[in-house]
Amino acid sequence: MQYVILVGLLFVLKITSAQNVLDGDPVQQTIEKPDSIGNYQALIQSKKLVFLRYADPNYDGKSPGFWNKVDTVKINQRKSRIVKTGGCKDSVGAPVKLENCSEHQHQIVNVFTNRVLRYTAEGVNHSVLIEFVYNKKKLLVRYTENGAPSKLIYDVSGKLVSVQRYEMVSGKPKLKISYVFASRKTNSEN
Repeated sequence: MQYVILVGLLFVLKITSAQNVLDGDPVQQTIEKPDSIGNYQALIQSKKLVFLRYADPNYDGKSPGFWNKVDTVKINQRKSRIVKTGGCKDSVGAPVKLENCSEHQHQIVNVFTNRVLRYTAEGVNHSVLIEFVYNKKKLLVRYTENGAPSKLIYDVSGKLVSVQRYEMVSGKPKLKISYVFASRKTNSEN
């Protein structure tokens, strides 16, 4: 009798779980990683947050020589702006103009922490606005991609433990997916 009740309960839980997925309830995914890298680095390598690499002002993502022009402009005592234009076509009889370039990138950088606060890129087939928010420990706690926020959650020691990714529904953020981390087993552990 207990076995029948247990099987029935499992069946009800399975149906409820399937219904929750159909209703759009958030999903949890695991990012597997080797022990040799931290969770933050594993998140970057997973490309779950596509533009996370651009939180580093030194990350480029383009082949050497792509940028025709790179300027750094001081905004104020705390911030500077890095402006890049690339993929520019030569104009006959005129200097290269912004309209003739296939890629434009802007980064606003906190000069004291050397962290990117805002990244924008416009190209032939894309346009993106990324905002990065850091806590007092200089850890990235919020990543917003074209208005859709993601929250990075750390333990007390500063280790990234999960990421909550939201989508905008009727102008409000709704949790879409949650990422957690797990160490990948090596062949010697199997």
